[in-house]
Amino acid sequence: MPQHVYRIQTQRLASTALSGEGARLYGGRWNPEGIPLVYTSASPELALLKVLVHLDGTPFSDLPPYVLITIAVPD
Repeated sequence: MPQHVYRIQTQRLASTALSGEGARLYGGRWNPEGIPLVYTSASPELALLKVLVHLDGTPFSDLPPYVLITIAVPD
């Protein structure tokens, strides 16, 4: 039975959400620049929290549409 992981992405970038391109270009907590990586969460709630901590006070009414992506990881 596959395990599921989650990612919340702006609707505009949803089609490339699993490419790892953003992390490859800029690096991240767990990867240096040049290494593609897709960051996911163990639950939809944790995925939302990851988005919320980076909003920097932006009013919700000014946010673009977001989508929840569910990824099945095979055993």
